[in-house]
Amino acid sequence: MESKLKCKAISDLHGVLPQITDRFDVLFICGDIVPLNIQRNIPKSEKWLKKFFVPWINKLPCDKVYAVWGNHDFIGESLYYNQPYYHSVIRVPTSNKIEFLNDTVDFYNKDGKSYMFWGSPWCHQFGDWAFMSVDSFLEEKYKTLPKCCDVCMTHDAPDIGNMGVITQGYYSGERAGNKVLTNAIIEKKPKIAISGHIHSSDHSIQEYPETSTKFATVSILDESYDEVYPPLDFEI
Repeated sequence: MESKLKCKAISDLHGVLPQITDRFDVLFICGDIVPLNIQRNIPKSEKWLKKFFVPWINKLPCDKVYAVWGNHDFIGESLYYNQPYYHSVIRVPTSNKIEFLNDTVDFYNKDGKSYMFWGSPWCHQFGDWAFMSVDSFLEEKYKTLPKCCDVCMTHDAPDIGNMGVITQGYYSGERAGNKVLTNAIIEKKPKIAISGHIHSSDHSIQEYPETSTKFATVSILDESYDEVYPPLDFEI
């Protein structure tokens, strides 16, 4: 019997590094990684990544980690546009265990089978935050999403079904999803689309009639920034 790829997905850490002890294959992190109190301070964010995030990555009981930055990860923009800086802060200290996908595809091989993953940090515009742009820019970025890939990972949430709907706090009931992303997913039909950003959106795997893609929100924090959601476990 063909073995399945055991995956976990998390998002919106905001400095919280959850303890994960059970063995699995691949972890996906959908952005908003650095603590809120230092999010706009690049030197302090770099120090936090080196002192806390990198050692946590190295200790995770998995073979590979794929990630995207989020709208609170201002250091992510610096690393996005400066590859030598990215390699010195992230890739080299983790021995390439973690890879940030920036509108790019990567292939992971296990037991002779290849898996295709795509990720993008870009979000629709709603304020003065990192990785936000207008629809025309997003359309160009999302064109790199290949057809029928195994995992589509984004920080921004698509606007489909319950995805992208805030269900807690002052903005409860507001639809805050990304319509450009939704259109790209419906067209390209990835097997599963995981996202963060909306902390309180549905955390179980959802299916909708518009597409064969399965969806899930994977934030570990609620809208009050309390750690309440476990990592999402799934197999492909």
